[in-house]
Amino acid sequence: MLGIILTGHGNFATGVGSDIELVAGPQEKFKTIDFAKGMTSEELYEAFISAMEELNADEGIVFLTDLAGGTPFNQAAMIKADNDNIGVIAGVNAPLIMEGLFNREMSVDQFVESSIENGKNGITKFQMKKKQEATNNDEGI
Repeated sequence: MLGIILTGHGNFATGVGSDIELVAGPQEKFKTIDFAKGMTSEELYEAFISAMEELNADEGIVFLTDLAGGTPFNQAAMIKADNDNIGVIAGVNAPLIMEGLFNREMSVDQFVESSIENGKNGITKFQMKKKQEATNNDEGI
């Protein structure tokens, strides 16, 4: 089973993690790490390394981050550069995470591609439907 580390600026990770736990229950091999105000990039990197050791996911680990180019993404990318069995995704949303949690038996690369597609498909808009006008039906019921 792939390990997942959800991370982002402020309370993004713990906030979204709380949402996921409320809907799907507690998850195995799933960690949330916030990049809190005042935290250095080195401290975040060390938190990532510690979480990876705790997850002990030989199949691989995927970092789910809030913003491409942000510190959590950059630190995860640095880890990915030295490890083939690591994936990094930026711009995550709840549908991406939820689908991913139940598809962790695939390879890291398959998981990343599938998750990105699920995240895109999870974005939608609300649209009001127009009321249908009653028609005069001479034939009755």
